[in-house]
Amino acid sequence: MLKNKSEKRSSEDIAHHYDLSNEFYQLFLDEHMQYSCAYFEHLAPLDVAQRNKMELICQKLDLKSGEKLLDIGCGWGGLMIWAAKNYGVSVHGITLSQQQYDHATKWIREEGLGDKCTVSMTDYRNLSGIYDKVVSIEMLEQVGNKKLAGYFKKIKSVLAPEGAFLVPMTTVSSQRGKSSPEYKFMEKYIFPGGELETISKIQNRIEEVGFEILNVDNLRPHYMTTLRCWAERLAQNRDKAIKLVGEKKYRAWLMYLAGCSHAHKRGDSSVFQVSAGQMKRVSINNFEDTPDYSQEFSEKISVRGN
Repeated sequence: MLKNKSEKRSSEDIAHHYDLSNEFYQLFLDEHMQYSCAYFEHLAPLDVAQRNKMELICQKLDLKSGEKLLDIGCGWGGLMIWAAKNYGVSVHGITLSQQQYDHATKWIREEGLGDKCTVSMTDYRNLSGIYDKVVSIEMLEQVGNKKLAGYFKKIKSVLAPEGAFLVPMTTVSSQRGKSSPEYKFMEKYIFPGGELETISKIQNRIEEVGFEILNVDNLRPHYMTTLRCWAERLAQNRDKAIKLVGEKKYRAWLMYLAGCSHAHKRGDSSVFQVSAGQMKRVSINNFEDTPDYSQEFSEKISVRGN
C-alpha cells in the first residue's frame, strides 16, 4: 500500500536518524538500549539510571498483569521487554525504523517473550485496536507541532475508557530555545523534520482533545546528565564510531550530544513526563484508589537491580 506524502516523509526522517546502525547506538547507550532521558538517583551509573526510568514509567502507568500496553515509537524494545517480564503485561510496539524493528524482534525471540511482545513497522496514524495503557517516549519531537492534535486524538481513539497514557517529551523553554545554535544544528544535521514545542502548548493540545492531565514532572537535570554520559561514551569509542559512520558523522553526533546537554543545563531545552487519562467524574472514594508510585520506588528498583 502506498504511503501518503506525510507518512513517506516521516519514514525517511526516522531512517536518517535511527538507521545509522544498531552497532553505532550500542557504542553509547546502556544495556537496555534506552535512547531517552534516564532517571538518576545519587549519581547512579547510566545502566542503573535507565532501569530506574523504565521502572518509574511502569509505576506511573500503574501497570497490572494481563493489561495491554501500546508503545508508540518503541525503539529497540527495551521498555517492552522490561514491562512484560516485570509486570506481566502484553505489549505491542511500533516503529518506523527497520534497524530497530530487526533488533527488537530478535531480542523478544531471545527472551522467549513472543507470546507477550509484538512489534510492527507502523505509522501511528494507522493504529487500531484498544489498549489499557499507552506510552510514547520522546517520540513527540518527530510528530510535528501542527500534527500534535491529531496525534493525541489517535491516542484517544485506541485508549480504553479507564485507560491512561504517559508521554515523556523533549521541549523548548521559549522561542529563544528554537533560535539556539544547538536547535538549528540538530534540525539540519541530526533530526530532519523534528520539531520541539513548549510544554504549555503541548498540555493545551492534550486537554483540547478531552484528556485530563494527571501528572507533570520536569526531568531537565536528568536529561542533561544522560546526554553528557552519551557524549562521554561516544568519545571513548571514537575509533569504532568513525569506522561505522565516518569521521564527519561522528563529529556531528558528538557535537549534538554535548551541545544538547549544555542546552538543558542552560535551560533552553527540557524534558517532561506528562501522564493523562480520559476525563471522568470523581468522588472522595477515588482517593483510595490513587496509585502512589513514589513510596515503594526505591525498594522496587533495588530488588529488580540485583
